Amino acid sequence: MKRTLLVVLVLALGLLACGGTATSVPTAVPGWGAAYPLPTQTLTALPTQTVVPVTITMVNQSGERICYVYAGRTTDPNLGDNRIDPYNSVDPGESRTFEIEPGNWDMSAGGCAYTGTVQYVVIDEVDGVTVTASGYEWVVMPAPETLRIVNNWPQMTICNVEISPTANPRWGYDWLPYGHAMIHEGESYSFNVPPGVYDIRVGSCLGNWYPEWWGITITDSLTTLTAGS
Repeated sequence: MKRTLLVVLVLALGLLACGGTATSVPTAVPGWGAAYPLPTQTLTALPTQTVVPVTITMVNQSGERICYVYAGRTTDPNLGDNRIDPYNSVDPGESRTFEIEPGNWDMSAGGCAYTGTVQYVVIDEVDGVTVTASGYEWVVMPAPETLRIVNNWPQMTICNVEISPTANPRWGYDWLPYGHAMIHEGESYSFNVPPGVYDIRVGSCLGNWYPEWWGITITDSLTTLTAGS
């Protein structure tokens, strides 16, 4: 580097001595690390796609109250959170709407009875439903009946039916739809109880509990229990 500067200085002095005009000497020679600005490039942002949610209309034709509605992508094993307020249930004959994005979905509707081991009892399920921009109407149909309670109490009406897994020390909640179902003398009422072993009791509208059944095995077939026989 020192030798380069010396040569440049000698050449400049020589030109002055010969009466010539000194020219500017480049301070950076191409290829010797000179910095050249790169051409600027303007990046254009791609247009974003807005996913517009569509409306699902769930019509309850199951004959039972619905407190839970779940919907998840078919490719996702998790159905996500409850889509409706469980304290604002969907009574038989009513409908409820909620929004999801277009695509393929699995959906599940559950009743309001709490079994003590599962969060809700499934009333109806649909898998692989294709939801388009026009929306989708889901009619929830009755679940398979696995338990029937028959009332043979003379002049007595059943207002409560409690069904609890035998392993659960608590009875749990009333399985009869509140304000919508009573089992009068000579009548019966059927439930969708998941297979398992249960303790079952019925209560009259006067607050009497009788009878109680212990260790009843419920299968996919219909089991009939008669009160007052």
